[in-house]
Amino acid sequence: MQTTINKNLLQYAVQTAIACPRCAKVLDMRQAVTTTLTVPDNGTRQFTMCCACWDKVRLELHDLAIGIKGNLDVLDGRDLFPPTLAEAKRIVKAMGMTLRYDREYQEYSVNYPGGKEATRCYTNDILDAIGTAKAMAKAKGGK
Repeated sequence: MQTTINKNLLQYAVQTAIACPRCAKVLDMRQAVTTTLTVPDNGTRQFTMCCACWDKVRLELHDLAIGIKGNLDVLDGRDLFPPTLAEAKRIVKAMGMTLRYDREYQEYSVNYPGGKEATRCYTNDILDAIGTAKAMAKAKGGK
């Protein structure tokens, strides 16, 4: 139920903002972040931006919230809307790795191109598969 509410809140924020105020990129729910900064005795302020801009200012806003003893609530579209299999395959391929999905066992496997079974890693979570591919590519000295 809470996930549905969060998705609806993010959808409303994206429809209201339309474009990222920092880079002017048209917002997409899967690649948008909306934050609400609550300041004691001063109300709230909402920010909606693309994920790339959020990644640049995230620490700054967290530090601001701590400094003013406020509260920062974050809804990140990347967490609410996991990538599709096709999107995940593109992401993993860009890292120089391979991703497969086994429908029978409902699991993802990540490996090096032409890698043997001994180097293959299995998971049932698509985000974990992307994270595993990133770690494996980094260990190999890839992207």
